[in-house]
Formats: sequence, C-alpha cells, structure tokens
Amino acid sequence: MSPPHPLTPSPCHAPPPPWHLQGAAVLLLQSWRSVLSLVHYEDSPVGPYEELAVAVLTLQGPAVTQMLVTSEASKQGGRENWGYPKELAPLHWESRGHHITFRAGAREWRLRRWGPTFPILAVGWTVQTLRGKTVRVPLRVRGWGRLAWHGRQLGLIVEHFEFTVFSSKTLAG
Repeated sequence: MSPPHPLTPSPCHAPPPPWHLQGAAVLLLQSWRSVLSLVHYEDSPVGPYEELAVAVLTLQGPAVTQMLVTSEASKQGGRENWGYPKELAPLHWESRGHHITFRAGAREWRLRRWGPTFPILAVGWTVQTLRGKTVRVPLRVRGWGRLAWHGRQLGLIVEHFEFTVFSSKTLAG
C-alpha cells in the first residue's frame, strides 16, 4: 500500500529528458481509439507521484489529451519537456494482494489481477504540441504484464516497469 500523494507544490525547473521512471500502471480501453492509464511512479527524476492519463489515437499517432498528476515538478516537467497537458489533482494508488484501487476525486477504479505474469517490452511515441510545434515523444517501457478485471472490463497491469521518456522530435510540416 502506498501513502496518498497530496498535491506537492515545489517551485523548480524541470529536469531535462530523458526521464527514467519506475513503477506500476493499469491500462484500460475506453473506446476503440482511447486508452486510460492509471499510474503509480515509485521513482522518477522528480520523486514519486501518481498519474491519470487519457491517450487518443489520431492520424499522426496517439496523443495524450488529459493528464492529471500529484506533483508540481512532474506537471512542470511534462509541460516544458514534451507538451503534455498535465494538471494537478488528488490521486491515490493502493495495491493489496490481488487488488489495485485507484482514486481520482470521486472516481474509483477497483481492479483484480488475473492470470500469470508475462514480460512486456514496448517502444512507441505520443504526438503532442510543444511551444506551438507538433512533436513526437519517443517512449520505451519494460516490465511484467498481467491481465486485470475492472468489473467486467478487461485491462492490463504492467508491474515493476522501467519507463523512459526521451527528448521530443519536431515533426516536419
């Protein structure tokens, strides 16, 4: 069980990319082109924090359209380095046995781990707007996956992950 992460204001300049993060995440399909991620970062360049993000598939690739975090430093870093639309919000991650509970305000997701673990290695990107330009943000994640149920909805838990967010690249055009 992790303690709740209050909103942690801390004036700072964001550490530059790449950011290497460790933690656990839950991914849930919201529609055929939208994914919700609920994340607990145990370690990052700005310390531990929680995150809720929504990514939508566009013609140029996936774009993060909403991102809530519990850390002011993460908010600043995400905006300055990659153009992520980070906002502060009270979020809470709790993991006990086969269950994970994630809270964002009045919303709550309760998940039950299911089945064996399997290795995950994925590379990808998001497309964001940074200082008026469209950029591609390369990502890499490595960890252990496991299926999870949120009621009747099937999701994916990625535990003990190592996640890297690299420097953004301006797209032509």
